[in-house]
Amino acid sequence: MHKIDIHIIVSSTNSPLHRLSKLLSISISRSCPKTEHHMKESWNSNHDLQNIIIPPHHEKISFDVVQLFPSMRLRLIVIGIGKRWHLIENHTLLSKDEFLEAVNLIFKNTHSQFDGEFYKQEDGAPRGLPLSPIVANLVMEDCIENCLRVLENTSNFEPIILRIFADDGLAVIPRDQVRNFIRTFNENNENLDFTIEKG
Repeated sequence: MHKIDIHIIVSSTNSPLHRLSKLLSISISRSCPKTEHHMKESWNSNHDLQNIIIPPHHEKISFDVVQLFPSMRLRLIVIGIGKRWHLIENHTLLSKDEFLEAVNLIFKNTHSQFDGEFYKQEDGAPRGLPLSPIVANLVMEDCIENCLRVLENTSNFEPIILRIFADDGLAVIPRDQVRNFIRTFNENNENLDFTIEKG
């Protein structure tokens, strides 16, 4: 039985920061190639991944981040952009300081209206902004890079397959490393909470 997540998505169309968010998202998307772990579509519709042959003593697991967008801290986003600035700077007229100032402006000043009341989002990335899924990919890619490095150095293993789609992941790993795998991901950052489902 699969869990059902319900997310509130507030459209930012016509909001004061929508056009700026769109501009920054285009700069990042055009400059940062997806890693080998990224998928363009969910594995539920990906035939190749549905028919994976699992080697002996290995297991296929799916994992995801609980509420990725609200859990992303601005610090993680700034780190992700900073690591890739040598690529991003070729697709924007802004300096690095101006670009990061714009990112900070967007994520610190997002408001929504419900039932006649205005609300300000204090943490995380609003789902309705064009920039949010773009920086979410950066955060997830950095998380995977860090965790794979730790697993290789401490446990001397790499997943046979590791793919991500948005906040969901799929991996084929040694059966005796399942606990270590998810523990490593949860210890990578205190704000990102990973859950796991076997089979």
